[in-house]
Amino acid sequence: MKWQRLHPGGKALPTHGFTLVELLIAMGILLLLASFLLVGMGGILGGAKKTATQTTLKKISEILRQQQAEFNVAMSSTPPKRAQEPCLGLDADAGLRSLLERKRLFREAFPQRAADLRDANGNFTRMGVLVNAKLTEIYIAKNGSSPSTAQLDAARDVALGSHGSSELLFLILTEGTAYGTSVLDSDQFSSREARDTDGDGLLELIDAWEQPLLFYRWPTRMIRPCDPDAPTVPLSTDPVRVNLPAVDTTYWKLLSSSNVDIGVLGRDGEDPLSSLYRLVGGSISGVQSVESNANPTCNFHTPDTYAPLLVVSMGPDLAAGLYLPNDTANFGHLAQPSVAPNVAADSALNDNITNLQGIE
Repeated sequence: MKWQRLHPGGKALPTHGFTLVELLIAMGILLLLASFLLVGMGGILGGAKKTATQTTLKKISEILRQQQAEFNVAMSSTPPKRAQEPCLGLDADAGLRSLLERKRLFREAFPQRAADLRDANGNFTRMGVLVNAKLTEIYIAKNGSSPSTAQLDAARDVALGSHGSSELLFLILTEGTAYGTSVLDSDQFSSREARDTDGDGLLELIDAWEQPLLFYRWPTRMIRPCDPDAPTVPLSTDPVRVNLPAVDTTYWKLLSSSNVDIGVLGRDGEDPLSSLYRLVGGSISGVQSVESNANPTCNFHTPDTYAPLLVVSMGPDLAAGLYLPNDTANFGHLAQPSVAPNVAADSALNDNITNLQGIE
């Protein structure tokens, strides 16, 4: 019921109230405008997070490039030599012995999982000693006593689990290397870039969505997924190499804007003679054996494949689309995609941000 105001002379004045329908329409318009504003703000915030993540990745990429350059200089001036190759024995070719030892030293310099912290003799590397010291300190602070060897091994396996590659990457950048590279001071990473998200006492490098970054030393499975049913391509007239799994650029294009052609993707710059591929007998099963974790000392990457250092942010959907770096059962240590090529463009891979996407 509407109340009418009366004119002093007794004549009713027209009412100016809103009907229920008019109020609902007005509220709908306001809600629509608010949704547009929220979407716009979300886009702005999302763009800001992407930019912040790219800044962190650029910082990481610069120091990794310096460290890799120093490693290459050290290897050039003092090539690794080994009288006996642990995987091949005394009769192994000297060039192949040197190549495999160089790759082991590279693995030691850029560890991404617990197995990388021991050398070919089973002893802890420089980084392994550092990790053990930090975990011992954390254990004593919590328990009041030093850990036994078994307790330290267990603590290391737990600490370097799903977030291990991010924790090791932080140590690589802030604790120095054996090759003389100047490193970033840990204070140069703000609390928005480095944080202990899993409470194990080791800092992880994180993106702007507060998720640990993923570090892949040899991301060769992005280039050669090595599906046993994958087509093969004869890369030369050499019968040994004709069974090499074909290069697949689907995943690579999603995670890198670099203009690297198939000829480069299909070669290991350190192994121009394809010695590692010849070692495994030129078969897909052989390729998988050299990639496997059955013997960490003899664990390498996919032969004849480009292998740059790769750091990945999962992006706003918080899904990587890659198996984690410690998931050796699924070749996650080599960045095996967890989605099929035909759905990759619409998958979790699509919004990932990496150090190879033109932000070096």
